[in-house]
Amino acid sequence: MANISDIPVGSSSTIVTTRSKCQKTLHDTVYTEQCELPTGKLPVQKDVVCCMLYLLRPDRAGKGMRTINEAAVLLSNALVEHWHFCNVYTIGERHIVKKICGVYNEFKNNCQTRTDRKTDKWKERMSTYNHQLKSTLFDISTQDRQRTRNLEEECGVKMTALEYDFLEDQKGPRIGYCTSFVDRKWEKTTQRRQKEQQSYDRMKRDNESSRPEVIPWKEVPSDLQPGDSTASEDDTEEPMYEGQDMVSDSAVDIPRPTKNATHP
Repeated sequence: MANISDIPVGSSSTIVTTRSKCQKTLHDTVYTEQCELPTGKLPVQKDVVCCMLYLLRPDRAGKGMRTINEAAVLLSNALVEHWHFCNVYTIGERHIVKKICGVYNEFKNNCQTRTDRKTDKWKERMSTYNHQLKSTLFDISTQDRQRTRNLEEECGVKMTALEYDFLEDQKGPRIGYCTSFVDRKWEKTTQRRQKEQQSYDRMKRDNESSRPEVIPWKEVPSDLQPGDSTASEDDTEEPMYEGQDMVSDSAVDIPRPTKNATHP
């Protein structure tokens, strides 16, 4: 079950905000905000509208009011993850964002219809429209075989006949249910943690291998060990500076005072 980030954007005057839910009524159908996509099933167009209501709720926006397009980007990320959990691969996110904006803008325009234009013909048309949103899959499946192969390689799971049958069912009667949805979601979380652990272990090994090699003392060549220096005495003499006589203290008769010394 994909969760939608709590980052909304403005609304129209037709929104009714309760303590816990934001609702919008279009003729004979109530659209209530939702923060999750349906578990084990692919979302219909009404799910997309209700998720957008959640993202666009003004009291959640604060000062950072976002556009419809920005909310659609957030929703597209959740949709891609949701479809991949069902092992059905999707078109690019840029195209998904465009489809989300199209569905939501049409819904918003219908809700903003003036009262004097809500004729019987309009009501009939809205009844058909509401039924369409409730029963029509928000289809973002890819028909590009190369993209499918790329995603199969990236995700490590191939689409089988079972997944193609599930997709066709979601376009029609919507009887099918992806029983492995939760297992795949848990598996993806586990795989992510395993990759993080493997990356840490690899970095640790690289650090250890880059350390300088320590040579045991017994393997150090004897000519490099202290105490075996072959330096001559000349090498160890202190340097003589200019103006200094090479005379030791013992060769100079330095008078020293005695106890019985008297002063003149």
